[in-house]
Amino acid sequence: MSRPEARGWTGAAAGLATALAGLVLLAGCGTTHPAVVTTTAVESVSVPAARSGEMSIYASVDLDGPNASPSLADAMQLALEQAGGQADKTSIRLVVLDESNANGAADPAAVAAAAHAAASDPTTVAYLGDQTSDDTAIALPILNRAGILEVSPTATYGGLTRGSADPSEPAKYYPSGRRTFARVVPSDNAQAAAQASYEHTLGCTHVSILDDGTLYGRGLAASFATDAKAVGLAIVGSRAISTAGTQYGTLAAGVAGVADCVLFIGDPAPGVAALFGALHAAGPQLKLFGTDALATQSFAASLGSAHVATHLTAPTLDPSFYGESGDAFYEAYGLRFGGPPDSSAIFGYEAMNAVLSAIDAAGSRSRAAIVDAFFNINNRVSPLGTYSIDADGDTTLNRYGSFLVVDSGLQFDTVLPTSLGAAG
Repeated sequence: MSRPEARGWTGAAAGLATALAGLVLLAGCGTTHPAVVTTTAVESVSVPAARSGEMSIYASVDLDGPNASPSLADAMQLALEQAGGQADKTSIRLVVLDESNANGAADPAAVAAAAHAAASDPTTVAYLGDQTSDDTAIALPILNRAGILEVSPTATYGGLTRGSADPSEPAKYYPSGRRTFARVVPSDNAQAAAQASYEHTLGCTHVSILDDGTLYGRGLAASFATDAKAVGLAIVGSRAISTAGTQYGTLAAGVAGVADCVLFIGDPAPGVAALFGALHAAGPQLKLFGTDALATQSFAASLGSAHVATHLTAPTLDPSFYGESGDAFYEAYGLRFGGPPDSSAIFGYEAMNAVLSAIDAAGSRSRAAIVDAFFNINNRVSPLGTYSIDADGDTTLNRYGSFLVVDSGLQFDTVLPTSLGAAG
């Protein structure tokens, strides 16, 4: 997954963003409100020392700009508060590090600074992040050398955990030789199959693939091409494009001349709305598709009401699919923060809960023991569903949903099959 964008966050959730000008320490209030440290991580990070006996969980989240997801951090905080601010009968502090730069854009230096801050803190027992696959590729080797468990709620690139077209993956992310990364979100391997089955079901025959050239974009494009061919779709073009522009008329005309469906994979950069507009103008009959990075209300709004033929896939489902425990999360979040969370928040909530459970199971602050405990998760019951963590660090959950852009908003459609056999 790329950077999930906050939507509908109000009230207390906005408080996290006030820390962007510098360091803020929110003191704990009793046992139900743990200490939370929030700071920027543009070039270097200065985090106050933990209190005696305290353990630290770091979280790397964008808190500003178009890719901000403050409710992701809020959901992590909520889970820790509900646990009484403790794990294994020891106080836990949450250190939230902002990955974005002063302009709110992704900043590789900030990502590395956040990872180094966590790695150099002797009280660190886990790291929640990173939001994107590209950022995870930067942070993971740093954390792996330190033996720190990293659990991402949103990074979906398959090469982080399994083999890919790059023969150096995934080994290059694990310089210690030991797996320390896991995720609670289904990987792009599942999303590629879901997207292929979705397009097949909607009658696509000739598909053009466009991506933004990121690790996420390139990787998912390659996986989708393979799965699309397996269900009988013809790939009539696949290329990386710049999403910094505003004029896509020539590109769109060429695509509209050979394809009946177009899939864009990448971040919701400002140029993407212009790209979709050009495609729609060049071929009103084109069915336009996007992946989870675009499944935000703000992106849907940027397209305008004319884009009724835009279809998106995302690992998030309609809240009604998460059962009673999901209902409890959404209710608790609304009461605590004064408004609904964005779609990624439930994954941040589960990531924190699963890490706290692993610390309890480890029975110590040993980083190695906590890694082992997380990888031993088996049939864990959660708001996301019942899942295990496999030897590669992937969740056994593989559900993806489809969303339609209707009247400048997102409308949940259905749960998609992630088995190619189910798409025939």
